[in-house]
Amino acid sequence: MIDTSPTPSRRPEGLRRPRTIGAGLRIGITSGLACLLSAGLVPTIFSSTASAAPMDKKPSQAARLAGITATGGGYAGWAMRQQPTVRSNSTMAAATTPAGVPGIDVASYQGNVNWSNWYANGKRWAYTKATEGTSYTNPYFSQQYTGSYKVGMIRGAYHFARPDNGTGAAQAKYFVAHGGGWSGDGKTLPGALDIEDNYTGGGRCWGNTDAQNVAWVKSFLAEYKRLTGRDAVIYSNISFWKDCLGNTTAFSSTSPFWLAYWSSKRPSSYPGGWTYDTFWQYSGTGSTDLDVFNGTPTRLKVLATGTDPNAASNADPDGDGLTNAQESKYGTNPDSKDTDRDGLSDKAEVTGTKIMHYGVVTTNPLKKDTDGDGLSDKTELTGILIKNYGTVRPNPRAKDSDGDGLSDYTEVKTGFPVWTAKRYVTYASPNVKDTDHDGYSDATERSLHLSPRRKDTDKDGYSDKTERTGILLPRYGTVKPNPLRKDSDGDGWGDRTELTTAVTVRVKGRSAYKAYSSPNRKDSDRDGVSDVAERKRGTDPVKKDTDRDGVRDKKDHHPLNPKRR
Repeated sequence: MIDTSPTPSRRPEGLRRPRTIGAGLRIGITSGLACLLSAGLVPTIFSSTASAAPMDKKPSQAARLAGITATGGGYAGWAMRQQPTVRSNSTMAAATTPAGVPGIDVASYQGNVNWSNWYANGKRWAYTKATEGTSYTNPYFSQQYTGSYKVGMIRGAYHFARPDNGTGAAQAKYFVAHGGGWSGDGKTLPGALDIEDNYTGGGRCWGNTDAQNVAWVKSFLAEYKRLTGRDAVIYSNISFWKDCLGNTTAFSSTSPFWLAYWSSKRPSSYPGGWTYDTFWQYSGTGSTDLDVFNGTPTRLKVLATGTDPNAASNADPDGDGLTNAQESKYGTNPDSKDTDRDGLSDKAEVTGTKIMHYGVVTTNPLKKDTDGDGLSDKTELTGILIKNYGTVRPNPRAKDSDGDGLSDYTEVKTGFPVWTAKRYVTYASPNVKDTDHDGYSDATERSLHLSPRRKDTDKDGYSDKTERTGILLPRYGTVKPNPLRKDSDGDGWGDRTELTTAVTVRVKGRSAYKAYSSPNRKDSDRDGVSDVAERKRGTDPVKKDTDRDGVRDKKDHHPLNPKRR
């Protein structure tokens, strides 16, 4: 059911003064039907809920007082005409027009209608009686239905229900075949079923139980929808719905309600589970029933077309939290929660995910890898585990999240070849330029084959930065050990040992002192004697002539005694 009304106001029930159908017309209809029946051209149709009654059954005295003088003369609101209080309310109601889109409903008793006049008086829609039972058609239907259309009104047709004269489905077929169909031209309302009091004197409820009448209405509505694709409007009054259909709520979620309630105010409550009326027949004492559509002209058009642009744009068929309008904006598939099938819902991608360092980051729901860095958006947002470091979440909108010159993919997937004695590959955080905070950027460390995760790549006790910057060696100068080797010169003495473990040099006749060797050379002083040998001899590894006697340590048999050579 298309919701065509805003929050409704309230109002009561009333009556009208119909123009009677001439005897000639009545005789023509009934005699014609009799001929067809006798010829076997019209099948006998039985109610699914009661025995079929002939269409020539006489109107009751009450119906005659309400203007129905012949079979087929039922009209929307005739039952209201019988109630003096309602007639009084209707007269007062006619003096004002409720908020909404004004309209009228007509039947054969109006004859040829001056539609131009009604349009000039502000009426913008009309319902015309088309049929009754399975044999009656309104002889003025063409002029009334087409005439309203030609002056620019939105028009619809209604069927007067005869639960005593055939199944609901049979009457729906007859209705559709004789003007009650629907088209999506924006000018045609869905057909209406007028279900109200019996005017033939066979009991107010057409001789049926509540359940039988409910079944009859279900049969009519189901067949009408099958034939037209639309849910028919239901016209009725409050007391009939309660007394003859048991106040059923079976139709409130599908069929718009056309309330017969002649008054200047809507009722305080509605029957059948409806909470508002879509149409309201508020007066019927004049020459024509007065009605109002409970909404705007735009909403009336929605009911006529059967499509609601707003509802469609606000719908969320895939249930991902994005409306059709939003999906159209982003270019995503409204029937798929995850358009690019990357494991992230479209909504999550367009609303964003909060990640450390970058705040709320949105991704492209049409691409699995928004930044094209080789890492999917889901991978970057859910995180990448770096062994012995933790989980990192790069920015899925930037190939180089930390701006260090290395792509995220390089830092977490390709890795850093580290050329220590035992080579290996390690990885760095794509979110910080200097993962190990040693003063060297990851990019620099990668170019030097150092580990971006260790301040001291070779684990020799000196940071990479210290070794590359240099260490002052007393009486020698600044040395720069290899940060990739514990024993840079391969002399068997580790860099730290050479720089921190001194050899005590005792030259005869002089004060002893401490000497160190360079970690970069096996023979620091290049005298032909290795640092290891000099340390064992007790000579200074950074001086060629320890005792300064003019003979180099290599040739001096007593390198610690300046008086002996």
